[in-house]
Amino acid sequence: MCGFLTSDGSTVEVLSAPSGAVEGERITFAGFASDDVLCEKAPNDKALKAISAEMRVDEAGVAKYKDVPFTTSAGVVTLESVRDALIKTQLK
Repeated sequence: MCGFLTSDGSTVEVLSAPSGAVEGERITFAGFASDDVLCEKAPNDKALKAISAEMRVDEAGVAKYKDVPFTTSAGVVTLESVRDALIKTQLK
């Protein structure tokens, strides 16, 4: 997933898991059961697209779904330079 500047979409940056996160581990969201986020709107392969409107990067660079940080065992997922932006699942 990538974060885009909201003004013109000219800056694209890949989300970064924190150092120490295990490759392939599940990202969790406090207050949501394990599969609730992806299953909330569409219980199939279209789930990620269905929730993408609720995914943003805040002013501190933290990736969030409905204002809840994307969290790994090593901490939250961030972007290095993009702030206050949409998170997209593809570049098209």
